[in-house]
Amino acid sequence: MISTAILAILLFSAEKPSALLFAALIHEASHVLLGLIFFAGLPRLCVSLCGLRLRWEGNGRPWEDILLSLAGPCANLIMWALLPRDSILASYSLSLALFNLLPAEGLDGGEIIKNLSLMLFGERRAPAVCQIFTAAAVGTLFFLSCAASLKGEFNLPLLFITLFLIIRTYGRK
Repeated sequence: MISTAILAILLFSAEKPSALLFAALIHEASHVLLGLIFFAGLPRLCVSLCGLRLRWEGNGRPWEDILLSLAGPCANLIMWALLPRDSILASYSLSLALFNLLPAEGLDGGEIIKNLSLMLFGERRAPAVCQIFTAAAVGTLFFLSCAASLKGEFNLPLLFITLFLIIRTYGRK
């Protein structure tokens, strides 16, 4: 699921915010649609400093949570495949799908890693595995934002998103 803070940063920097917002709505609507199929009820909306999050009561089977996490990026990839390649909406859809598949806490990829870790390593080791993947993803984003800055191609949204993910992941400890 897309954090509202990350979406706000992206919308602020987007060439066409309405196209990005539409891609984000399709992304979130697909999570809700699959959640309704799996859990036969409406999600609970949780609000925190990190943004908004949808939670379904009673979910807990890792394979269902993996499918639920894949719904948003898959919808964006389908939208990208159906649109002309030079379309800004296609570009935003692909970017949103790929970004959300990063294995960082708070993104769909992080949820996928968390649930795969639970299935493969159990509840005891899963948090450590998730931390390793999150650190790698956030470290890579930080490296890319620093490298772009050194080349003179400063990317403020990427830097803000990286810092947000760092604070979200490590600021709670």
